Amino acid sequence: MRKTFVGLTAVTVFGVSLLCQPLFHAASGRIGVTTAWADDDFTYSDEEMQFYLNGEKNLANYNMLTGMLTTLLKLQRKAFDARNKGENPVETQVEDLLNDSNMSASQGDWDAAFVNLKTVHDVLKDSLAKMGITPIK
Repeated sequence: MRKTFVGLTAVTVFGVSLLCQPLFHAASGRIGVTTAWADDDFTYSDEEMQFYLNGEKNLANYNMLTGMLTTLLKLQRKAFDARNKGENPVETQVEDLLNDSNMSASQGDWDAAFVNLKTVHDVLKDSLAKMGITPIK
């Protein structure tokens, strides 16, 4: 009896997984094996970053902007690695500016922190423009 129950359960689960399509967009195959792929088109949006750069200087906006700039730095790294060989000078400069910004923010000097973040934004935007990557509108 026990073997029959286990066998029927296994067959039922397997049958349902073959018949039902996965609910996730990134799933492929009939049994729901997830996959990931890279997009070779590098794009970013500048409008939201400008909103936080020009907005109120507080911890919430600082955290949002720092996260977006870190993501933009990752984009710059990928684009640089795809197009160039060697050391990425922008990466070092941006990391130093982010460290300075974090130091100012930890001391409550929001004006200095946001000045550094603005510089980070300008450096990354200029670097990406030199590689032919412009923000989406």
